[in-house]
Amino acid sequence: LIYFSMVNLKATVRIKTNATSFIIEDSSKKQDSILSEDNATVTLNETANGKVYCDKLAGRSGESATIYAIADSGYKVESVKVNGKEISVDAYGNYTFTLAAGANVVEVTFAAI
Repeated sequence: LIYFSMVNLKATVRIKTNATSFIIEDSSKKQDSILSEDNATVTLNETANGKVYCDKLAGRSGESATIYAIADSGYKVESVKVNGKEISVDAYGNYTFTLAAGANVVEVTFAAI
């Protein structure tokens, strides 16, 4: 658990909650505070010659996430990496990986056929 304190806050504080985080707002400032260190996010880097989707853009470390890489006509998937590590294709043509705590950056490269 991560703890924090608010000192000299001179505004109304609204707290909106969900399963893993809350937001503190004071008129002009906004701060996301993570309640748990095992939260994970997924970022899909922009790529040319195809489309990339992931079934999760956030979750908890240890959960599975699946990447769907769809090449444009005349191209094929050359590589799929998460945080620099190559991910193998599964029997269905998708790429499943385990979420790591923090940022999970997905990079897909398409090559001409």
